[in-house]
Amino acid sequence: MLNSVSFSALPIEEDVSEHPWSFASVSFFWADNKWDYLKFSQALPLNLVQQISNIPFDPTCADSIHSKLSTNGTFSTKSIWGQIRQTKSSQHLLREIWCPYIPPTMSVFLWRLINNNIPVDTRLQAKGIIKVWNHYAQVFNIRPPETGSITLFLSFWRFNAPVNQHIRMLVPLLILWFGWLERNDVKHRNANYNSDRIIWKVRQHIETIGRSNLAHLISWKGDKYLASSMGFSVKIQHKIKVLKVNWDKPERGWVKINTDGASKGNPGISGAGGIVRNEEGVAILAFYEFIGQATNMFSEVFGLYKALQLCNSRGINKIWIEVDAKNLIRLINCPSIAHWSLQNMLKEIRITLKSMEYRISHIYREGNKAADYLANLACSTQSSRVFRGDELEGQISGIIWCDRSSIPYIRSK
Repeated sequence: MLNSVSFSALPIEEDVSEHPWSFASVSFFWADNKWDYLKFSQALPLNLVQQISNIPFDPTCADSIHSKLSTNGTFSTKSIWGQIRQTKSSQHLLREIWCPYIPPTMSVFLWRLINNNIPVDTRLQAKGIIKVWNHYAQVFNIRPPETGSITLFLSFWRFNAPVNQHIRMLVPLLILWFGWLERNDVKHRNANYNSDRIIWKVRQHIETIGRSNLAHLISWKGDKYLASSMGFSVKIQHKIKVLKVNWDKPERGWVKINTDGASKGNPGISGAGGIVRNEEGVAILAFYEFIGQATNMFSEVFGLYKALQLCNSRGINKIWIEVDAKNLIRLINCPSIAHWSLQNMLKEIRITLKSMEYRISHIYREGNKAADYLANLACSTQSSRVFRGDELEGQISGIIWCDRSSIPYIRSK
């Protein structure tokens, strides 16, 4: 039983010495739809009994399994296997060579080359391949390192590629492949080494991909001006879409809660903030709270949790919740999906909402400016505070006035 209950990273059996009741089932400590704290006090230290009593519990909900190993809290054999299997460190270069737009023969060659299984004729390599490297380095306006290591050379090109499967990663792979074919022609067919032929073959291969249905797989980010000259049709300009975002007042008799979370690093220094306003847009209360080291999602959930506790303690029971995190709305509406570290807060939120009349909706970040300001204030000051509405002043009061006056925000994308 002790193995199945935890408050942090470890089950509570880690905090308790061997006890004759350690293997008792959970049902042994459960009676009349509640915990039997007398039995708990006989089996556990008082501080652990207190921690158990603080865990929110809704007896109307069905039991469910939550896994610490998965990101969404859902138990799966895949997450267990991912924990126990032995994995090698990923090799990013090898990941780049196994792509739909690189033929298998070329991929096998590159794999063998990176793993030093291909004999390289250094004399032929030095004879003309440098001209090829310099040509494409000039095309992409980069200065390659002076090194004889193919792995370091490829790593340099990869470092200069802003995303995976970028044209800057494809070009050096093609140079190596066609350079190898040219080397074989010289060595086995008595052909003359021709650097210009390698340059032409690399370009032709890129143009062939551009005419195929694989063209969309290659990114030209940062190099779109080169795309058309190499047979690719890439949209250089994107039409900017402008939206008007309004903060709307709640209906008569209701209040509106806006909350937000902030994390400087995700995980990193984190805080949460929220504001409660009435049907006229007047602030009733607001808060910001410093959390410490946490993720952005933890901060979002904590912000709503804190706001609901404040409303509940003041007898406010008709609420419109508005947040800019769609994932938070999804967590509230789908009880079975959440990371284990969020479960207790989410249970408390759902229990509180059952005693209220509520609705929950999404607003773009621009319209959630008041809560965003408070959450970031918690991070910058590393402090916490709860305000009455008439205590708010400075920049936050200006944001509230704009929202109350229905002055829209502009969102562009």
